[in-house]
Amino acid sequence: MRKIIYPFVLAGLVGCQTTSQAPVPNDPSWHVGQLENGMTYHIYPSDKDDAVSVRLAFNVGSLQETDAQLGYAHFLEHMAFNGSTHFDNNDIDAYFSSIGVTMGHGANAFTGEYQTVYFVDLPNKSSLDRSMTWFADIAYGLNLDAKAIDGEIGVVYGEWLHRAGEGKPYGQAIYEHIASQSQLGSRKPIGTDVSIKSVNKEKLTEFYEKWYQPQLAHIVVSGDVKQQEVIDLLKEKFGIWEKGTTPNPERYTAPSFTSEPVLLHDSGADGASTAYVFDLGPAAISNEEELYEDWAEDAVLSLINKEISETMVGITGNAEGAQVYVLAAGNREYLVIRAAFPSEMRDDVQSAVSRKIANLRDVSTSEEEVGSLRWYPNFKNYVLEADANVTTKERTDFYLNGLLTAYPVQSVDEMMDLRLAWSRYLTREKFNHHKRTLLSSPATIYAFYTKDETVHQVDKSVEVANNLLLEKGKSNQSKGKQFLASATGSGEVVAERIIGKDLYVWSLSNGMEVWYQDNPKAGDEVRMAIGAKGGRSLLTSDLNGASYLLFDSLVLSGVAGLNAQELLIYINDRGLGVWQDITPTRHAFHAFAYRQNLNDVLVLMHHALSEPNFDEKALKLAKSKLTQEAYTFANSSNGIFDQGVFNWLRGDNGAYQFASAGDVMLTSVEQLESVHRAFFNKGNAPALYISANVDANRLKRAVAKNIASIQLKEDAGIPTNTQQSQWAKDVSPVLSTSSEEKNKALSALYVLSDVQNDRDAKTVFIDEMINRIADMRTFNEVREAQSLTYTPSVWELSVDNEAKTGWGFAAVVEPTNAKRATEAFEEIVADLGKGISVAEFDAVSKQVREAMQDNDVNADAQTNMYSRYLFNGWGVDALLDVDKTVESITYDDVNDRVKSIFGANSKLVKGYNMPQGEFAPE
Repeated sequence: MRKIIYPFVLAGLVGCQTTSQAPVPNDPSWHVGQLENGMTYHIYPSDKDDAVSVRLAFNVGSLQETDAQLGYAHFLEHMAFNGSTHFDNNDIDAYFSSIGVTMGHGANAFTGEYQTVYFVDLPNKSSLDRSMTWFADIAYGLNLDAKAIDGEIGVVYGEWLHRAGEGKPYGQAIYEHIASQSQLGSRKPIGTDVSIKSVNKEKLTEFYEKWYQPQLAHIVVSGDVKQQEVIDLLKEKFGIWEKGTTPNPERYTAPSFTSEPVLLHDSGADGASTAYVFDLGPAAISNEEELYEDWAEDAVLSLINKEISETMVGITGNAEGAQVYVLAAGNREYLVIRAAFPSEMRDDVQSAVSRKIANLRDVSTSEEEVGSLRWYPNFKNYVLEADANVTTKERTDFYLNGLLTAYPVQSVDEMMDLRLAWSRYLTREKFNHHKRTLLSSPATIYAFYTKDETVHQVDKSVEVANNLLLEKGKSNQSKGKQFLASATGSGEVVAERIIGKDLYVWSLSNGMEVWYQDNPKAGDEVRMAIGAKGGRSLLTSDLNGASYLLFDSLVLSGVAGLNAQELLIYINDRGLGVWQDITPTRHAFHAFAYRQNLNDVLVLMHHALSEPNFDEKALKLAKSKLTQEAYTFANSSNGIFDQGVFNWLRGDNGAYQFASAGDVMLTSVEQLESVHRAFFNKGNAPALYISANVDANRLKRAVAKNIASIQLKEDAGIPTNTQQSQWAKDVSPVLSTSSEEKNKALSALYVLSDVQNDRDAKTVFIDEMINRIADMRTFNEVREAQSLTYTPSVWELSVDNEAKTGWGFAAVVEPTNAKRATEAFEEIVADLGKGISVAEFDAVSKQVREAMQDNDVNADAQTNMYSRYLFNGWGVDALLDVDKTVESITYDDVNDRVKSIFGANSKLVKGYNMPQGEFAPE
């Protein structure tokens, strides 16, 4: 979405048919019109499913506030949930919960610099009329009760407190520094602590009446609706809303920004890193030429990301240490190229990345590489397939994003026509010109340093990196295309069964099982996970560090003749993704591929399980990466507290302990081999789950060749963990640390129960219902009733298949409210111990039914869900028929389990993380 016009470029394109000043048409399936009062509607009727999504957007954000109104747009957003003409107090929360909509996820709002948006995703249109009544109330019927405003001040201040402090992620720190150079710096949507606490009814009402006017509003409706019916409903609900006189505000564009290198102390959020930031100019797409430029820049970013990732692997062994993305700020966009690294490798990494950027800028990219970034006619089938699988919510959000950013939303046909024309436009010369222009603008270097570095050292290192960036780039040696050796050994599918019409189960000759879900919604994507029940609970404590190092060491050691860099090129060229998921009770490798590269990812999985080739050099790189991550986390406020809590609650069971720097550094190659053999062996043969939309017979043949041929080793000789998972016997009733930032405290309550944990799928569903009930009660009490915080949280403390269950409650509050928050949690737990209401049971039953129905929405979601159930031994029947599973759960099932977990026999442990120098309340 960048508009970059260069006079010398335009002169060279005179007479060419590859660019056009013609406007880019929006998808005609979206019907756009206005009510008589000036309110604009956008309607997309679809009978694809029953869902209906609604978005109400106002052209008002923090940039429309005066110095006396800081944070008002955001505060007003909060008040939409605190009483209106047709919904008293927080009744809208109860209404949405009663129809199966989860507050926060299915109904919420957000405020930015330019807009305020309210949204709801409904399971069906039966509740559209009542929901539209609430949207109309937002427009012209909010109560803005003085008492409710006073109560909400504590909630909004809690949100400010949650976001304040030094521990900001690098992206937020960069944004705030850029924003500080323009009007954005004094117009944060959240406001200031002073402005929040001074909000009153008179001032807020004045702001509401000025900016909530129909000519400033857009309503977006998509899903199972009829166009005229929606228009009639809008006229009924919004017709009496009188047109105002406030003009639509002009969209503010921040001035161009460059700076001398910026050194920022990392307070434990991300560790050492350096980011190169290039100003791409104002964001605007008004015609085809600007759209082509935008797409060309996206193609350039794709190449940059690939090259920087490969560079990082060669130095740190960590491809994930490279991030390339576009940051938006003040209607401008910035290219961010970031490298994260152990602090002792700063000089090497910065020098290498600076040279790589200079090379990318000054050395032409080959025609073969550019050709791989173009679009071709056969892509249309993939695009049509992807479009057919877009959910109502996704389509609505995509359209809304285009509306808010003035980016065209095209039909598939129009987009393909333009993409093919763009591909003809994107010659090698034009691609290299775009690349050179993007990387020739002055870069601002942001260096984040840790406490073991000095400012002087970092400043000198950055100066060297900056000078290297200005040198002329040198030609790179061609890497060539990489190939992975074919699978070794042999195997076969010895049995097949089909469950329903689309779930295939193949038993293999090596003892493994493959579960293939033929999911049309997967489109062109293939997702898989190979693993089993066990995880770190299989290992003795001395192997804990090796379990964290396993996957990185395996990849960095190379696979089937390819070294680490060659393997990354193989992975990047084919668009593959691989990662590990190891918990105290489950272990797995996950992978992603596109359909055309299905065989490539299966070959990779074969070698990862059959032929690990760990070496010392790779282990050293993996240790460096993990030690930095462990160091960064261990020295953060959350890390200090979390490690203490886990150590206190779990005793000395290594399966539940974080890997210390000592554990990591003492790990040997032999220990890596032991962990790999413990996880993937004949005695505990892993299963492979695949979600895709490919021909089952084709996949079956590929599985026989690549997966059935995996040679699983015997598990003899591997020491095993004999400790049973249990809560520490002598844990103190109060656990505390003092590592939090000033004016901020974390209050927590842990419920340690002797009730058996989730041993079957039905119990997992019941615990999901319990979580939602506990969450609603906590939200209503801690946030709404007592105004102690913005986001209290509730979660299941125990992990899958652990013997006993446990739950946690937590909130970030002002230190003076720390004790009051834990007392509120204790009251909530005591009330839960008495049982739940039928109304609560009915509400969460609907919510879980709706949430779980979408477990096949795409290959990613389906694989995460099904592999979890499969590897834990719960089976997948509960997921195949969610309605039946939910209907099998009775009120007594949930009520009895709630009373058992939160009853008098459970142990309560309070947790506090206070500001440095302050003690926990008595």
